[in-house]
Amino acid sequence: FYMGEIELQLKRLQQALGLFDKAVRETPEDAQLQGRIGDSLAKEGFLAEAEGYYQRALEIDPELAHVYNRLGIAYRRQEKFDMAISLYQKALHFHPRDEHLLYNMARCYWEMEEWQQAAEILTQAMEINPQFSPAQQLLDACLAKLGFNQGEGAKAEMDKKS
Repeated sequence: FYMGEIELQLKRLQQALGLFDKAVRETPEDAQLQGRIGDSLAKEGFLAEAEGYYQRALEIDPELAHVYNRLGIAYRRQEKFDMAISLYQKALHFHPRDEHLLYNMARCYWEMEEWQQAAEILTQAMEINPQFSPAQQLLDACLAKLGFNQGEGAKAEMDKKS
């Protein structure tokens, strides 16, 4: 695994994939390893390659909510929004009060220009963690797109409309 990471840093993808596959063959049921390899690939921008490792991690252990989240991020960055949203929904099944999952789902809706849906999900995230500033910033941006004034008054107006 570590040799594969070094090859990735040197931008030698094929060599890295060969080493990662060798590590997986040695411990084929290690979902955490699959997820770590996916993380390494995603960090270096190899999102399509990361997908396979994340998917195998979930096949081994379907309750790894953080892997759903990371695979969802990879899908969102590739503009596969429906696939990302589906994964966030699965992860929320295991962690229904995870404001970061809600935020990531809302980002998909934001990028799809579905401001109302994004705002509703961000409102849920803010109810869980009122100090979650990235969610508040995106919520303010959604409310502005929807024609509401900035701040708490806008949030209250939107709540009345929902």
